[in-house]
Amino acid sequence: MDNSPVIAAYVRVSKNEINPENQRIALKKHFKRKEWTNILWYEDCISGLADKRPSQERLIRDVRNGDIDIVIFFSLSRFERRGVLPTLQLLSEFDRRSIPYISLTEPIDTLESPWKELIISVLASIYHIEVLQISERTKAGLERARRDGKTLGRPRKKPKGSK
Repeated sequence: MDNSPVIAAYVRVSKNEINPENQRIALKKHFKRKEWTNILWYEDCISGLADKRPSQERLIRDVRNGDIDIVIFFSLSRFERRGVLPTLQLLSEFDRRSIPYISLTEPIDTLESPWKELIISVLASIYHIEVLQISERTKAGLERARRDGKTLGRPRKKPKGSK
C-alpha cells in the first residue's frame, strides 16, 4: 500500500503566456527531492484576474472532499492574484482543514501566524496591483495601436478557393 501523501500541484499561466512547462519542471524537481510520487495536476490557462478557474475550483473541491494532503504551487502569484481577500480565503480554507500549502518561490509555508497572514496579505496586494498595471498597459498599447491604424488580432484567413 502506498502511504505517500496526495499532492495537489497547481499550475497557472495567463492566456498570453506560451507554456506552463517552467512551472512544471520546478515542481517536478521539488517532488523528486521530497520523493513524492502521488501527484494530482491542476492546470489553468487563464488571466490572473479571472473569477472562474476550473482547475483551481476542482482542486478546492478535492481538498473539501479530503482527497488532498498537500497543496503546492510555483508562486502565490500563480495560485491567486485577485487581491488580499480571495487569497486569504483560499489559504484559510487549507489552514482550517490542516492542509499544508507550499509556494516554491515564497517561504510562506514556514511562517507562523500572525506573521504568515501579514506576509501573505502584502504579497497578495503586490501581485494584484501588478496584474492591474499589466492590464492597464496592455489596454493603453491596444488603444494606441488602434489610433495609429494598425490591424489588431490574428490575421484573417482567406476563404477556401480564393487566391
